[in-house]
Amino acid sequence: MHNLDEHALTEHHQYLHDRTGGYLRDLSQLISQAATRAIHTGTENITRTELDAVTTGRDL
Repeated sequence: MHNLDEHALTEHHQYLHDRTGGYLRDLSQLISQAATRAIHTGTENITRTELDAVTTGRDL
């Protein structure tokens, strides 16, 4: 992703941990889906908007 901020994920560390319960598989799924969304929307950056827009297994 061309516009990925240097701290795109670390700035949301608490949100990511809370959302995934600290499970690596869920974190990987969340980041992967957010990155795919960022590419498709053309933002090329992972932000809270992209993270909030995706649903993972823990959200069901």
